Amino acid sequence: MEYTKGDWKVTDTNKQGFSGVFIASNKDNILATISGTPYCSQEEHANAHRIVTAVNAFDDMYEALKEIKQICAGGAYEENIERQIIAGKCFIALAKAEGKS
Repeated sequence: MEYTKGDWKVTDTNKQGFSGVFIASNKDNILATISGTPYCSQEEHANAHRIVTAVNAFDDMYEALKEIKQICAGGAYEENIERQIIAGKCFIALAKAEGKS
C-alpha cells in the first residue's frame, strides 16, 4: 500500500483559503481534515499534531525496531529473558506497523 512520502504538517488553512485544522503534505496537499471550521478545540489541534508526529517518525522508528529485533533475536536469545521480552515487544510493534495486528 502506498502512502504520501515526506514530512507531513498541520496547517490552519487549505489551498482554497478555508480555515480549520488540516494535515498536509510537504507540497501543501491536504491529506486529512481534522476540523472544517475555524472554531477548533485544543484537543483537535493536539490530535492533528500527534498524527503528524507519528507519521513523520514512522519510517525511522520502523527501521530501528527491525534492527533491535535482529539484535535481540541473535546470540544467546534463549538464555536471556530480557532479550526475549524486548524481541517480543518488537515483533508486536512491527506487526502493528505493518497492519498485521
